[in-house]
Amino acid sequence: MAKNKLIMINSQTNCSSEYVIKKTGDVVLCSTRPPPEGGIGKSLLLTFPIASENPGRSITIKDAGGYAHINKITIQRAASDFLDGGSTHIIIDKPAEYKTFVSDGDKTWHQIG
Repeated sequence: MAKNKLIMINSQTNCSSEYVIKKTGDVVLCSTRPPPEGGIGKSLLLTFPIASENPGRSITIKDAGGYAHINKITIQRAASDFLDGGSTHIIIDKPAEYKTFVSDGDKTWHQIG
């Protein structure tokens, strides 16, 4: 996998509780474990890019730290976009859970996995 396709959010790469996915980052591996265990130590808010600027792009978000049941990962829309069926946000709250979305090129990121 190309380096710019993988984004890692953990204590060594990004300790912020918010992250905006840009033109790179087709797979986002997140660890919300405590910092001594390699995570960011808090819940995480991810914001998707605008769907109309990313037609056909797929993005997978994974709880790589297996700790989302303690510190959840919230995925939110950008601007007036929607996530799968009209939602404004989707939550990952099970250990090692992942979700994959694809942009319809208009206003929605559809969950496909």
